[in-house]
Amino acid sequence: MITCSKCGVENRDDASFCRECGTPLTPAPQPASGPQKSKTPLIVGAVAGVVILCCICLIAAVLLAKYTDVLSFLPLFGPKWSASKIVPADTGFLASVNPSVENLAGFKHLSDVYGDIPEVREALDDFLAEMEAESGITFESDIKPWLGQEVALAIPNLEAAMEGQDPEIVLAVATRDRRDSDAFLEKLRQYLVSDGYVVSEATYNGVTYYVQETKSEWETPALFGTVNDFVILATGASTMKNVIDVARGDAESLAKNETYTRLVDALPEEAVALMFYDMQGMMDALLRDSGVELPPEAAGQLEAFQAMGMSVSLDTKGVQMDFVVTFDPDALSPETRESFGARASAGHILQRVPSDALAFASGQDMAAAWRNYLTTLKENPDIEKQLDDLGDSFGLRLDEELFAWATGELAIALVESGGATSPVGGFAVFEVKAQQEAEETMSGLAAIMADILYLEFEEGEIGGVAMRVIRDSYTEEIMMGYGFTDAHLVIGFMEDALEVAVDDSISPIVNDAVFKQVQSHLPRDTGGYFYVNVEATWQLAYDTMSDYDRQDFDAQVRPFLEPVEAIGMGFSITDPQEGLGRSTVFIYIP
Repeated sequence: MITCSKCGVENRDDASFCRECGTPLTPAPQPASGPQKSKTPLIVGAVAGVVILCCICLIAAVLLAKYTDVLSFLPLFGPKWSASKIVPADTGFLASVNPSVENLAGFKHLSDVYGDIPEVREALDDFLAEMEAESGITFESDIKPWLGQEVALAIPNLEAAMEGQDPEIVLAVATRDRRDSDAFLEKLRQYLVSDGYVVSEATYNGVTYYVQETKSEWETPALFGTVNDFVILATGASTMKNVIDVARGDAESLAKNETYTRLVDALPEEAVALMFYDMQGMMDALLRDSGVELPPEAAGQLEAFQAMGMSVSLDTKGVQMDFVVTFDPDALSPETRESFGARASAGHILQRVPSDALAFASGQDMAAAWRNYLTTLKENPDIEKQLDDLGDSFGLRLDEELFAWATGELAIALVESGGATSPVGGFAVFEVKAQQEAEETMSGLAAIMADILYLEFEEGEIGGVAMRVIRDSYTEEIMMGYGFTDAHLVIGFMEDALEVAVDDSISPIVNDAVFKQVQSHLPRDTGGYFYVNVEATWQLAYDTMSDYDRQDFDAQVRPFLEPVEAIGMGFSITDPQEGLGRSTVFIYIP
């Protein structure tokens, strides 16, 4: 029997509340069999397992097929992103997933790709088995009957959390059957009580919810109940009350936040996952916590960027992620506005990138980017003096001359190398319209390297092109070099990479079938690309692994990575006055 501490009435051992006065009862202590483990993670595992797994599968495009069977009951209709209507307007972070994706062609494709991989199925089975063993809760019978159209995770106090305060966490799971979701919450309550926790009821503004009290100061309190059409788990009383206030219309919601709505409107409507976070608040918190005091210009630049949104969409060829950043154009420096308003790249430089490149990045107008970077550097008087000293010593004005000639396109590529010292080589190729200026710059940089790093260039020839090179003192292998071919400056490391860079007969990346597939999903008005041949890159790394590392890679990484052939990224060219920056990433999974 348990004696009520308030009225003294005796109650049954399994009672949670006093039958006389309703006071929460504390069960008699049980003999300890070992260290007590916090069960708060198990609560999150029971309810948040859905959101965690959905986020992993949608963002990483690895675990999608695991849900093929268990989510087949969900219809593909209904409102999305409704969780933004029940979290405060100043919420710093929100991630939402729409789990009803089984009818999408993109999901079916990824299910076919990953569905038969034993390691993928085993990972899901292990998670569900562990959840049932720990709490007695199963997805099939306890969650599936009521799971609705959205699973969301919010951190309302992101800025305070970044400064070291306990984060306010809200997990919201849409319910389509209140009776079944209430039964789940009751089962969760019973499990916690049986595990020695005191779970009481509380009511605020007409909403009744459960409160799990903590056993020690190291645990986080958990509150769970139903608000509107969402099962809510919150980490504090004030957090739960704020959700209830917003849901009742007594406080503004994130859905009414102009920055949030602008980002959502700029992302694809067909997205199955969405993320929003307040960049400005997070950056302010990080700077305050670090104690770093930035120069006014640099601080103003950071203040210009307000928030970021990301979405995930499923395609029959892979997974697409779109990013949008909002910024204040008036807070940007003239140099930054210039770089934001650049023209779309013609893409001629891609003819210099070989089709078998491991990875490459392309862009344009390095001169403008360098001017933008110098704006920040020169706010530090010490750095400006160092630039002046280098100019006096070597006759090269780094702040004025370094990239003044680099107004055209450029590309940086990594390629496989057969060199004795490195399996990878690389090169940068710049479109040059003022070759004499570029030659003077390179001569000045060579002099700096010789004086500071003791690396001496000598005259040489690669692929019929005159070059200045640095050789390995032991193997005589060319380690680095630069030279000019046609209207391009080539700078690279490893001799065979330099040979590729100056070879006019290479098959360019624009002829590669895989790159074409990735490129077709990226913005047409991009200023440049970032691209990785995933398959070739991990295969090269695999060849250099030890037997032990290969075994670990085969078991833990290869099943999930092998279907991915390439990843590409492109930035859209936009009017800087619009205050929106856009980019797209595509993960090619044929």
